[in-house]
Amino acid sequence: MSNVQIKSIGDILFLEVDQPHFFGPCSRSPNGRFTIAWSDADPSGRVGGSRKEGLGTYLLLNGSNIVLTGKMERPNDGKVSDTGIFILNDWMFGDELNGTFYAFSPSGHVLIKETFRANLYDNGLSTDGRLAACGTAGSEYKDDSNVLCIFDLESKNMVGKFVPITGHAKEYKFDGPDRTVSLVYKDNTSYRYSFNGTFLDIAQWQKDRALNGSGYEILYIAEILLDNLHGSELALYSEVIDMLYRALDKGVSENTQALIHRLLGETYNRCGETTKAIDHLGNALRLNSKIGVKKLYQSLTGT
Repeated sequence: MSNVQIKSIGDILFLEVDQPHFFGPCSRSPNGRFTIAWSDADPSGRVGGSRKEGLGTYLLLNGSNIVLTGKMERPNDGKVSDTGIFILNDWMFGDELNGTFYAFSPSGHVLIKETFRANLYDNGLSTDGRLAACGTAGSEYKDDSNVLCIFDLESKNMVGKFVPITGHAKEYKFDGPDRTVSLVYKDNTSYRYSFNGTFLDIAQWQKDRALNGSGYEILYIAEILLDNLHGSELALYSEVIDMLYRALDKGVSENTQALIHRLLGETYNRCGETTKAIDHLGNALRLNSKIGVKKLYQSLTGT
């Protein structure tokens, strides 16, 4: 009988088996019953990571008993549900941008096999094993770049594919009846998307990022808000103006500073605040002479 041990090294769990020898990271089901372990190395264990041959290994355990073993090019990011359904990201051989997401039944039958022209970034699985997600990294192939895909493991179909503007998450939580997925981040904030990609918590995200985001994130949100503001009353733009000043204070590149000054100048001009408009448009041109406000600046200054 194999001696099976689970060890913690830092924040990562590892499974060690003496016969046959196996050592690799692992993940346990929420109820603690199942464990999925994987090794991104050839059978000898001498070559791991990026390579052109030598299949990796994965194991499924029920308690301390190994109930399933399998081979895959480069298995990574395993997760297992309370029902024994499990998922793996195959990083695949070679240097090309590609990856394959797998979902398996407890007996090892493939429920989902989806290949992308992008490296795989992360994944997630519902507690009951009915829903799963995988996210891709950036790619020259736009259709597969930075996307989050949602899979129904009962119907064995992809039910959503979109680019979450909040970026990759620490964890994914699913609500099957509502057909939503929550993206949970390191600061424990979470934002809901429908399976078709509708961002349900965009107002809260904008508020959070406006308070805590980088200068670039604050600028991005300010631009979204500006596109939806109409009129010439300064009070309508007070929130956006405040955000633009805070973006400047956060520290951004000179070209981005020029863009912020341009937006401030154009906004003040729209509201009839000519002196402030001239000041910011002048700053924009000093930072970037090709920022696109030279004619407006000249018309306001009479030069």
